Amino acid sequence: MELIDRYLQAIRFWLPKKQRNDILAELSEDLRSQIEDKEAELGRKMNDVELEALLKQIGDPLLVAGRYLPQQHLVGPVLFPIYCFVLKIFALVFIPWLLLWLGYTVFSPAYRAQDPFNQLAGLWTAVLSSFFFVTVGFAFVERFLLKSWMHKDWDPRKLPPIKAGTASQFTMRP
Repeated sequence: MELIDRYLQAIRFWLPKKQRNDILAELSEDLRSQIEDKEAELGRKMNDVELEALLKQIGDPLLVAGRYLPQQHLVGPVLFPIYCFVLKIFALVFIPWLLLWLGYTVFSPAYRAQDPFNQLAGLWTAVLSSFFFVTVGFAFVERFLLKSWMHKDWDPRKLPPIKAGTASQFTMRP
């Protein structure tokens, strides 16, 4: 059942933190029920190929996690977690830039003499334009490319391996 653990781990990454454990317990129980039903139908344990087929039927982990996220309008629930992640990365770039500007403004009289607020305006323009283009890009992908791109062939065998210490959270109970 390592494949199931890997699948649930992949879903877990995109779920809201406050509801993560409850959602994973629900998904784990649903998966266990589907596996038990299929095994009862087959009269034997499912093999890896059949398990992969079941996971493909359920869907890509990002799409499954998207069903549990609040509905968004411009960037839909499927790409919204990735969108937020990208914006956080941009924040990690712009915050040090802002702190550097603040340090130069406070501690360098020569920098203050060169109108540091003009530099801040350039930073603000960069932040706004980055936010704008990232948002427009994600909205475009959501509207026009996502269905053909993501719903195709995802492979459960390509899920990342279990991280140390997390396997026990997902292991399905017999």
